[in-house]
Amino acid sequence: MKLLTVTYETSSASFLAIRALRTLAEDNANRYPRVSQIALRDFYMDDLVTGADSLEETLSVKGDGSLLKEGKFELRKWSSNLPCFQDTLIK
Repeated sequence: MKLLTVTYETSSASFLAIRALRTLAEDNANRYPRVSQIALRDFYMDDLVTGADSLEETLSVKGDGSLLKEGKFELRKWSSNLPCFQDTLIK
């Protein structure tokens, strides 16, 4: 039998979750170069704090989340300083 999830409320849970995310990004850097770079650079604990220079670029990054979906990492609670973007992201 193999454990497929991180057991939370243990002292190593946050390390294991972050390590799994980093390994996913490193192992798939060739397939998803932009999202891998963002995942390696812009995650703080379990929060992704990133930005873009335009609305189009931000939507492109949001839509290119296949890497994170493969690892079963779901991004939620999107936020933006653009009012038109708020409606498309916050769930």
